[in-house]
Amino acid sequence: MKELPGYEEYMLPEIKCLADGHGWQKMDVMKKAGDALGLDDEQKAQFFEPDRNGHRARKWLNAAGWGITYLQRAGLVEKKADGLFYATAEGIKVANDHPDTITRKFLKEKYPDEMEDFLARKTAKKAESEKAADAQRPETPDEALENAWEAKEKDVCSQLLARIREIGPDEFEGLVVDLITKMGYGDGTDKAGAVVGKSGDGGIDGVIKMDPLGLDLIYIQAKRYKDGNDVDPHAVRDFVGAMTGKPTKKGVFITASAFSRQAADFAKTITSVSIRLIDGSELVELLYKYGVGVQLKRDYKSMEIDDDYFEQLKNE
Repeated sequence: MKELPGYEEYMLPEIKCLADGHGWQKMDVMKKAGDALGLDDEQKAQFFEPDRNGHRARKWLNAAGWGITYLQRAGLVEKKADGLFYATAEGIKVANDHPDTITRKFLKEKYPDEMEDFLARKTAKKAESEKAADAQRPETPDEALENAWEAKEKDVCSQLLARIREIGPDEFEGLVVDLITKMGYGDGTDKAGAVVGKSGDGGIDGVIKMDPLGLDLIYIQAKRYKDGNDVDPHAVRDFVGAMTGKPTKKGVFITASAFSRQAADFAKTITSVSIRLIDGSELVELLYKYGVGVQLKRDYKSMEIDDDYFEQLKNE
């Protein structure tokens, strides 16, 4: 029996279909995506086990439906009052960018707010239809591995955030400078980043030299606040004031807590300098990604069949 595509594989042909600007019935979108993926009659004839009412759902339609659901939650597709599905302006933009594929990871990274809300609600309270689908469709090994990996990453990031909230202010400033340089900022030398807060340099906690002569600088403000103690607009304003008269137009404000809505809104209005705000959640994600404060415990390889190799054998 031929293996069926997962829901992620349907998302690209579905958004390409909807990107024509017309409204589509959901079933028509799924059928067009199935045709684009080359599904044959044998694959389309695969069913889940009957539910309590004796209904047997087609596996490929279930996966295609979830593809549309994820596109909707990310804001790429919308269902209008006429009952038809349309690509949003962002959805059309994504389709026109011609990505090689669209995955859940891609959506989470590009549309974190929309997907975080959807996935949180999905985890907290699954709809009955999702429960039935989950019970009937076992995880593939790749799905199980991805889910386990995401759970592990989330657990490490949670521990990391708790740990950095325990360290002292000086250590936190050093961690922040290490992160920025590890991300590739700086002139590549050991002296590219420096903690300066202890010297009382007008509210500046760290400096990153982007070139050997120090003509291009990034100033850093680091606030190791506890959870619930959000950074207010006054702290952001003070950071901008500290940068005034300094030889830079770029600053990064990092906290272990969060920024109040007013602080975030104020940062958007600043035109004299470019300010990037990084809260605790984003901070630990960056620390994890760039290997600061964490270490590799075990490395796994995920292998798959090399179809090209076997095709070459046929032609030899």
